[in-house]
Amino acid sequence: MDLGKLKKINVKETTISLMRGEKEVSVRPESVLFVDDNELLRSVMLRFFAKEFQHVKAVGTGNEAMKQIQEKFYHIVILDKKLPDIDGLDVLDYIRGKSPHSRVVMITSSAEEDIRQEALARGAFEFFEKPFDIDKLKVALRGMRVFKAVPARIDERHEGVIYNLSDSGMLVMTDAVFECGTTVDILLHAPDNHAIPLKGRVVRTAESSCIPPQFPSAEDGMKYAVGMQLVDPPSDYFSFVDSMML
Repeated sequence: MDLGKLKKINVKETTISLMRGEKEVSVRPESVLFVDDNELLRSVMLRFFAKEFQHVKAVGTGNEAMKQIQEKFYHIVILDKKLPDIDGLDVLDYIRGKSPHSRVVMITSSAEEDIRQEALARGAFEFFEKPFDIDKLKVALRGMRVFKAVPARIDERHEGVIYNLSDSGMLVMTDAVFECGTTVDILLHAPDNHAIPLKGRVVRTAESSCIPPQFPSAEDGMKYAVGMQLVDPPSDYFSFVDSMML
């Protein structure tokens, strides 16, 4: 990242709508937690975020980040994968369990695709490689919205509910176990009765005990959370994603 080219982020005032069943909770993205062990980067990003958010905090370790999550709700958490005390993915799991309404953006100096997919499958909203592009970060911040649940059918015989829609992947709650690495057919049911056929590659399957609390419980019949990477999604899918942003 070119620190000399930092510009003010004109983040739109957005509403994050989180649904569980028929309940919705709306909040504005007014707080951000930045987690990185680079002291200079923390200082720069503090000034960077202070222009747009009411509350900004920067810490250098995973333990400090988890303490902050215990003490305060953060709308956005920007989290380094490589921390001096705890793996950033473990901190991500902690945030998803303790503060499921927080949106987490992962950053790392590693360009390994399997790490990126693992982070997205475990609930990260986005993933950036260092040095990250400031313009792409702007786009991610503007997209800090959560989508309502979308019904779907998996491989024609399994019911599913889709969350965390993005241009490249999704989290599917379903009653079936799918083997990692396999490709499945997904029929997404848009609110206008428009069905969108997709193909997804399974990158992670978690049992009901690992399901974050904002998603349907095992009592609803959706016992598994399946992280999927989309394979060549059609153009109408991207239009649908845009229309679902609140």
